[in-house]
Amino acid sequence: FPNRFDRDRATVQRASLGKMLFHDPLLSLHQQISCASCHQQAAAYADPGKSTSTGDLFVKTERNSPTLVNLAWKKQFFADGRATKLEETIENAVLDPKELNSDFDCIIIPRIRKNSLYSQKFRRLFGNRTIHKDDIILVLTDYLRTLNSFHAKYDEVMQGRAQFTTQEKEGLEIFTAACQSCHVPPLFHSQGLIASCRSGNQDINALVAPTLRNIEFTSPYGYTGAYPRLDSLLIVHEIQWAGSSSPRTVKEVAALKAFLYTLSDHSFTSNTAY
Repeated sequence: FPNRFDRDRATVQRASLGKMLFHDPLLSLHQQISCASCHQQAAAYADPGKSTSTGDLFVKTERNSPTLVNLAWKKQFFADGRATKLEETIENAVLDPKELNSDFDCIIIPRIRKNSLYSQKFRRLFGNRTIHKDDIILVLTDYLRTLNSFHAKYDEVMQGRAQFTTQEKEGLEIFTAACQSCHVPPLFHSQGLIASCRSGNQDINALVAPTLRNIEFTSPYGYTGAYPRLDSLLIVHEIQWAGSSSPRTVKEVAALKAFLYTLSDHSFTSNTAY
């Protein structure tokens, strides 16, 4: 399996505290939303059914909320790849007015100090020193490091414990020929920006190809959530992004979809898994 780019290891204690904060609206300015509001486990930590998400000020985000999976194996974060460390994504979510719209020193840390449970847990982890924003970012990052998904049918096939159906094999052949240069197995995301992205006849800014793992659960699709169903995305994908001359046939789309569903890890979306 590929080496992790993020070599830091999570601890159970820090990840446990990070999970609590991830699901707590305490992090947002008006305490109406949490990280989990836009990254729901049942949707593989995406925002199900929403093209874009709604932040603390009821303002829509510009892009579709991505799935949070296998993040330690990513080199760049956000659709445009502007961040190179997982910690940066947390700080951005906290400070962005369209997301949590908050502040570590003026809002979050005072709330944590007033909360007896959180204060106790931070003291156990970091001693009696003053809580710092880096401590909060660390525990949240450790939780994100635990969100790993490698228990799909695809993984069982690769391990020799299962077999693809005829349709899934056909889909794999299509995927290998047309998709895997950007969505590289076994993680199925790109390592770096894709410089050749296009929309129709128009060039657009280079973007990071998102992971396709658990794509069954993460609709709607596309950076702006423009495609409510996976079929609609697959039909036009090559024309809009790869510059193909014609869309896939219905049979090819069905086969490709069948293969992509072998990337579904139902244990990852289970309430008892994390």
